[in-house]
Amino acid sequence: MQLSKHRRLWQALLSLLILGLLIWLTDPLDLLSRISGAPFGRLAGWSVIYEVLVLILWSVGVLAMLRRFGEISYGDLFLAGAKLQILTLIFPGRTGDISMMYLLRHLFRARDCALVLLIDKLITLLLVSLLAWVGIGFFYDRALLLPAALVYLALIAIGVWLLQQIPQEFDGRWRDTFFAKTLHIIADMCSESARKITPVSLGLNLLCTALRILLAGISFTLILSWFGVEISLWYVILVQAVVQIATILPVTYMGIGLVEGINIHLLGMAGIDGAVVLAANLSARAVQILLYLLAAAILLWPKRQSA
Repeated sequence: MQLSKHRRLWQALLSLLILGLLIWLTDPLDLLSRISGAPFGRLAGWSVIYEVLVLILWSVGVLAMLRRFGEISYGDLFLAGAKLQILTLIFPGRTGDISMMYLLRHLFRARDCALVLLIDKLITLLLVSLLAWVGIGFFYDRALLLPAALVYLALIAIGVWLLQQIPQEFDGRWRDTFFAKTLHIIADMCSESARKITPVSLGLNLLCTALRILLAGISFTLILSWFGVEISLWYVILVQAVVQIATILPVTYMGIGLVEGINIHLLGMAGIDGAVVLAANLSARAVQILLYLLAAAILLWPKRQSA
């Protein structure tokens, strides 16, 4: 636990150092002038619309799989998703799945909830990684597109084969090991998902995930346009995919320095000024955090009143 705290502290310090370097390199005065002139009213209004649309798509995709394990209304799942966003903002880190299992603890087994959320994340990862492979070939060398696609398909095939090879039992000294027990749990979860999660529900989740990725691209393209930047939606989607894969380990907003650095680099290849990119991202991120903090205060207010 102590090591984890120190790791997060160093991650935060490194991220702030990178962010400070980016601010210095992009001219602090120019950056401040662009942020001061940011359309905060538009950003706030669009942030509310965007977050609601994302939650709607996420809820539809997850509900398609989760309803096979129990009963839950769409409104309850939507509210749980909103609370999850607030919890992961206040307590950054890999707490999303644990928080959702806690929120739905009265309706679903933790194991069933974890299985559905894991599949949802795998579908997202597959789509984003495919776009990232295409993006790497597009940004650096188009000759890499075909080899990248072949490697991507090969990794999927290897993953499927490994899942099929997970043994149901271990004999002798391996039976009671942690590794063997972990494989048993994975095998049981794969077996249960094959029985309860249908191709239709997977297809619906895939569609909702693709729409979420598209919506994120539309959002960033729209925000950049408010800062005077005209750029292709396809280019922005590829940039976001590469950023997500490159920053898959620092998954919290503490990795903001690395995220903004890659954004500035890739969008700079399209001739966009780094100060504009940084101003757009920081302004939108600040508005988003303030709105979530306001939502958290509203949700907690009735509890304080009743207490």
